[in-house]
Amino acid sequence: MKKDIIKTIAKIVLFPLKLMIRVPAHLFGEKILNYYCGTTKNTCYFILMGGLGNQMFQYAAGQSVAKRHSCDVVYIHRLSTRWSSNTCSRVNVPYELGNFGINAHNFLPSAQGNRLTYLLKLFYSKYVLQYFFSKFNYTHEIDGYHCAEWLPFYDIKPPQIACGYWQVEKYFTNVEQEIRECFALEKVASDKAKELAKVIKNTKNSVSVHVRLNDYVFLGFNLDSSYFLKARRKIEEFVTPETYFVFSDDLAGAKRMFADWDNTVFIDCKETIFDDLYLMHLCNHNIIANSSYSWWAAWLNENKEKILILPKDKTLEEDKGILSIKNAIYV
Repeated sequence: MKKDIIKTIAKIVLFPLKLMIRVPAHLFGEKILNYYCGTTKNTCYFILMGGLGNQMFQYAAGQSVAKRHSCDVVYIHRLSTRWSSNTCSRVNVPYELGNFGINAHNFLPSAQGNRLTYLLKLFYSKYVLQYFFSKFNYTHEIDGYHCAEWLPFYDIKPPQIACGYWQVEKYFTNVEQEIRECFALEKVASDKAKELAKVIKNTKNSVSVHVRLNDYVFLGFNLDSSYFLKARRKIEEFVTPETYFVFSDDLAGAKRMFADWDNTVFIDCKETIFDDLYLMHLCNHNIIANSSYSWWAAWLNENKEKILILPKDKTLEEDKGILSIKNAIYV
């Protein structure tokens, strides 16, 4: 009851501010957007947000639409943040796809400065841009991260703005080869990662294990050790791995989780954000977390006999669930 009252008061207080933004945005938004991006009516705009894995999905979705309708696609990077246990605060999530030679328009510089400046920029990024888009056909993926295959995706056509995570493999099967060629990980990996790659390539039945802890622990999304144990048992029904290579954003925490595992090597290579992704995709088989980051490592794995283990999503059918992948095993 108290929360509802607070929300109502907040809406009343913010209404004049939203009105001041929305009226000029509705009147001039299209001209501003076209001037800024230099585009035409045969254009779809895809919003890029979240971390590297999310941005890769959004780019792939945009390329799919571009090919399906023979239209232009423009990517707009929206300011987003994530929790960092290192600083015990929210930190900016940078635009990462530039390393693959992919250009995007950034409507805001990184949010530096005091907290008020940051909040104003975040408000602008999340809400003002949406008002600018109000005159266009605007598609927002329902339920965000938790969306299964969403049929309205296939109705996206120019001129339109699309905002979502688009984490469904079926969305971009029409441009699969182009996406694989674009996301060539060796060209963005560090020299240290390339040295470690030699070890992985010379390991028989190597298995990557991705353990995401940092922000997931704070959000309550992290997978416990029972999932990884079941995944290991399932892998060993098919092959006998020589080494399990463990990758994590919190290696100390991962070492505690896997203290009883044998044949395990913990990879400490964070020269670039691409290093773990590159090394994981070189392993023969993959045990992935509920993370788009390791999903891409598994998808880009070129081993035709790879075994992919994913966490089962009890709320969705396996072949339609978020981060599902062809021929994967769910445990």
